[in-house]
Amino acid sequence: GLPLNMSELQPNNDEATRYAFVVVGSGRGTRGESLADPIDRNGFWLAGVRIYDSLRQMGFEAKNMRFLFSTGDPDFTDTLEARAIAELQSEQFNNTYDNKATEANINIQLKRFAGFVDSNDIFVMYIGTHGSPNSFELEADGYFGNWTVQEVQKNIGRINPGFGALYSDACHSGAFIKQ
Repeated sequence: GLPLNMSELQPNNDEATRYAFVVVGSGRGTRGESLADPIDRNGFWLAGVRIYDSLRQMGFEAKNMRFLFSTGDPDFTDTLEARAIAELQSEQFNNTYDNKATEANINIQLKRFAGFVDSNDIFVMYIGTHGSPNSFELEADGYFGNWTVQEVQKNIGRINPGFGALYSDACHSGAFIKQ
């Protein structure tokens, strides 16, 4: 597994710190699959880029953010969000952690955030992927793999911010509400 080098995230003092975690679990539809609309072709990737960019503009620092993408190899050449993609690539895809959106990597990052985020902080998590009634698709783990609603809730529940927001863009994401 990855070392849990806690010095990569800034420890909390008395001031509120903003933390964010962006997970794009599926890259299906990227790179040459013949979908008519280029926005649909890279839909989850571009949504994740836009979320990341918006959070950066709202004052979230790159050092307090993590971005995981499907198999870890997004389409950095997409021209629709070139500036934001270049910044994201420089800030998050620089070999300081494994960017693959696997269950193991997601849980590692959530554990890391749980070690820093306290009741004075803000924590935002975005999940963009395909979904089923009981799980989220993590393409790197196989379609509709192991990341169940219960597992997500258990690992996110360890983080206790003063303000937290979870935004899920997936079919059947209402499964959280029922449970």
